Amino acid sequence: MRYGYRYILETGSKKHHCPNTDCGKKTFVRYIDTETGDYLPEQYGRCDRESKCGYHLNPYKDGYYQMIKEQERGTFNGTWKSEPIPVRKKAETRPKPDFIPVEVLKQTLEPDRYELNVFIQNLFTKVPFPFEVSDVTKAVELYKIGTIKAGYRKGAVTFPFIDLKSNIRAVQVKQFSKSNHTTGTDFLHSIIDKYHSKRYEPLPDWLEAYNKNELKVSCLFGEHLLSKYPLNPVALVEAPKTAIYGTLYFGLPEQPENLIWLAVYNKSSFKFDKLKVLKGRTVLTFPDLSKEGQTFREWKRKAEEIERRLPGTKFTFSDLLEELAPKEDKNEGKDIADYLIRLDWRAFKDTPQPHQIIIR
Repeated sequence: MRYGYRYILETGSKKHHCPNTDCGKKTFVRYIDTETGDYLPEQYGRCDRESKCGYHLNPYKDGYYQMIKEQERGTFNGTWKSEPIPVRKKAETRPKPDFIPVEVLKQTLEPDRYELNVFIQNLFTKVPFPFEVSDVTKAVELYKIGTIKAGYRKGAVTFPFIDLKSNIRAVQVKQFSKSNHTTGTDFLHSIIDKYHSKRYEPLPDWLEAYNKNELKVSCLFGEHLLSKYPLNPVALVEAPKTAIYGTLYFGLPEQPENLIWLAVYNKSSFKFDKLKVLKGRTVLTFPDLSKEGQTFREWKRKAEEIERRLPGTKFTFSDLLEELAPKEDKNEGKDIADYLIRLDWRAFKDTPQPHQIIIR
């Protein structure tokens, strides 16, 4: 026998799909029998993704070699059983995130705060075509938009990111000018942290735990509406403000054909882990404008990959803004809200939903 061992990992570049169900990548090297040239049963081998998978089933360690040897000698008693396929190392699993308590969110929703809310008050008086109080109120209640009452962010609007199970993943805080342009961005947990730290006070227990979360904005803005409206198509934008404008112009998702307007948070948040909740939905996607259309191309490429991983999901893109927007608007990164706000919202009341007229 040429080799020191009868069973060895196959040499060369040939790879197989890893039998670990948590992996499945084509990075698996199988064991071969050097005496026969045949492969061992398909579970025997090693995955090359050592840090992310760690699968390695060795025929010398689980008794397979001994069983074959006894069979050849005629002494095998027939009771040997292969080890079960291992799963990923426990160290690779992510810890469960901690969430912002409902009581903390409720403080931002106190009714007497809304008179201070610059963003909301602008919708009544500062935009070219002021909105009805009833429409804004419905949108505020739907997305649970609130207000910062005091401190250096007094009058800022709060946009909570609430997941499918009603967990509050993050609360973004945005300060707006009278022209409804952003002048400052923060997060509610950061404001509370600074408040206690400035006074040399211990942080609340929930905040101590929450600060350990590796990722804070880990769901879509408006994600909680997906369970409430299971049949509606989705409009996907970058920023919460844009989602609110879309809702005010095209209506709430009270009818099955109406869009649920959701936001990913920022350009780089267009990822599978965040968008997998959209499985089975029709998604009308509005990337912000960018230099040379970089964001549009990037999101469209990622959407094609996500469609392959989420059967029944369809992302639709309109290149209308990309084709018609001037270079200055692209350089400034304007979005669909910057164009909608120039138009009279009343003209949209009896028009079809965007997904009913836009063709990819």
